[in-house]
Amino acid sequence: MSQGDIEKRSGLLRAYLSRVENGYTIPTIETLEKWAEALDVPKYQFFYQGDKPPEPSTLRAWKPLDETAWGNSGDDAIFLKKLRLLP
Repeated sequence: MSQGDIEKRSGLLRAYLSRVENGYTIPTIETLEKWAEALDVPKYQFFYQGDKPPEPSTLRAWKPLDETAWGNSGDDAIFLKKLRLLP
């Protein structure tokens, strides 16, 4: 598929497509979505090589399990309490 074909299907200018292909411009996620739709490929294929999408991450956000985290006790907790009371 030529840049002209992609330009027609995506609405992205051919000159812009060339700049992305040659590493002069970094496309936004929205641009990649238009490009993927024009090429009729899933978006994940821009970031991952394989036949199927990668499995979702099983990592969870880190949360402290003890009370040593900032703001849970002592002067830090008192300070936070005062901040919450401000209008």
